[in-house]
Amino acid sequence: MSIFRSIPDSRMRDLILQNMWHYQRRHSATNPEKRWTFIFEEQHPLFSTFARVMLSLQLEGLVALAPNGQFALTSKGIEYCKSNVPELHSEDRFFDDYGIPSIDEKKETPPQRLSTGTTSS
Repeated sequence: MSIFRSIPDSRMRDLILQNMWHYQRRHSATNPEKRWTFIFEEQHPLFSTFARVMLSLQLEGLVALAPNGQFALTSKGIEYCKSNVPELHSEDRFFDDYGIPSIDEKKETPPQRLSTGTTSS
């Protein structure tokens, strides 16, 4: 039995963009060409939802696959995030330090890591 609740695609979309925007600003604020990147590992219980939402975000042009094989905000995605204040500026971020969705109150299983990094466009 999974300790994770399912997340509707619309909520996953908001949470992905919120986190990507938060960490983009945190890690790449001094270099606008640098992009913060991340991906869910396939073993993550919410991977199928993540993959479906990321495809949609790619089709919208808000995210792209970076050279390191992870996802990053595009310039269009950054502009979208900037214009969607305050929705994407909340401190209610999706991931804790182990990549576990913050909606999960229990931590009965070992943490499942997210892969993160940065890349220059």
